[in-house]
Amino acid sequence: MSIAGASKLTDNGEANAKRTATPCGRRLLRGGSFDRAVREHLEVLMVPVAMVAFVGIWALVARVGDYPPFLLPRPAQVWSRFLDVEIDGSLWYHTSVTVLEIL
Repeated sequence: MSIAGASKLTDNGEANAKRTATPCGRRLLRGGSFDRAVREHLEVLMVPVAMVAFVGIWALVARVGDYPPFLLPRPAQVWSRFLDVEIDGSLWYHTSVTVLEIL
């Protein structure tokens, strides 16, 4: 085994993944382990990608489609309104009333 953590070949010719510590304390995966880790956690990685794609398509359709804002507002308008009602407290008031009506 070398100091740099190079991978050895096994009897059947496959490379073993070697882990070497990086200066910042994280583990560096060698021998294709990074690709395997990405494939194993693909569902987790796809959530932010799907959300960005959804908001991007929404913004594009709202801008190009020439829809009135009361039918399809732009994401920036929705975010601005959300911040307005959060700051003035009406969002939490109306949410609590709705939850109490459900119960």
